[in-house]
Amino acid sequence: MRLALRRDRLMIPAWVPALGLAHGLSVGDPGGQLGPVLAAALSQVPAVWTLTGLAVLVFGLFPKATPAVWALVGGCLAIGWLGPSLKFPAWAINLSPYTHLPKLPGADATAAPFVWLPALSALFALLGLVGVRRRDIG
Repeated sequence: MRLALRRDRLMIPAWVPALGLAHGLSVGDPGGQLGPVLAAALSQVPAVWTLTGLAVLVFGLFPKATPAVWALVGGCLAIGWLGPSLKFPAWAINLSPYTHLPKLPGADATAAPFVWLPALSALFALLGLVGVRRRDIG
């Protein structure tokens, strides 16, 4: 099991450059496309951190509800994929942290979501850790 996890951790970072290279080869500019594709992949990290912070918050304050975090992750993905085509209301689409990030490469990026999403993540994680510290584990 540990070997499989180690192998996966090594394979995931290899996929992003491979995808950038494949996209570059398809458009005829392999060296010029790696950077934008890498930046596009890394631009999604604040949303992942937000969901991770939310998971820590739920674990710290409501430990029995921790498995429900997977429903939140699935809900965020479903909102991103199905929300616009099913014409979800804007407030429902905005529940996903992924909708607040720019669609790179190609879209204009502003610094605001890259500042407030990690700050929100840190707040969620801090509150969750405070909850864990106050629990009687043992």
